[in-house]
Amino acid sequence: MLSALVELHDVTPHYEEEIYTTLHLLKTVGVRKFSLLVIPNFQGRYPIDQFQDWVSFIKGLGQEVVIHGFTHSSPFYWQTVIKTYREGEFFKKDLTETYRSVEKALDIMQKVGLHSKVFVPPAWIDNPYLEDVLYAFGIRFLGLRKVIKDLETNREIHSSSLTFANRYVLSFVSILAMPSLLRRNRSLKLIRLAIHAKDMRDKRKITIWRWVLNQVKKERRFVSYEEIFSESGHAPSLPRIQHARRVVERSAWVS
Repeated sequence: MLSALVELHDVTPHYEEEIYTTLHLLKTVGVRKFSLLVIPNFQGRYPIDQFQDWVSFIKGLGQEVVIHGFTHSSPFYWQTVIKTYREGEFFKKDLTETYRSVEKALDIMQKVGLHSKVFVPPAWIDNPYLEDVLYAFGIRFLGLRKVIKDLETNREIHSSSLTFANRYVLSFVSILAMPSLLRRNRSLKLIRLAIHAKDMRDKRKITIWRWVLNQVKKERRFVSYEEIFSESGHAPSLPRIQHARRVVERSAWVS
């Protein structure tokens, strides 16, 4: 059966009103299953452990929680300017920096009682160390822009993420392109609809998301990340060779 995964990106107290608007949109369309991509400490200024009422609200939704980086911010890099602006948090991080960021993210999530086995890096940008660090911390699933990886079994599912840009000209182009992107990806067994909090500031995007969700609802079953690999019909890729460093004790990685 065809599947769809609805993701609410950038779930943080900073975007509280935008998240409420997104939830209302999903309710009116009849989407009852979606994933909340939570940022533990957005821009280093919104640590969720200081917003207990907000955390209680998130828990009360009863939806899948996904760890969405640590701060979701980065310096400016020319190499990522098309994909994102100052949000490729893991792009240039070395092993130690990657480890520290994941560790801090998990510490905050554990402190507030939000647990997840799924990690989606900001802007879907990873680095050579991220998979192994996540694996060492017990994270099982990694979501990137065009693929979802099961780090435990090395299975991969190829799936496009449909999303809007939020920067000037690119935003306008993405609005025009969304209907055709949906048509082009209709044959995929799994598609992901990446709804960003900032989308709710643009009435055009809200209108298009409502249309997209209604179209998808007619043809697909909504699933969570943890359900994806148990769905029938998703063929695994050939197993990749496990990197030796995955079995290295965490304490030996970081001095």
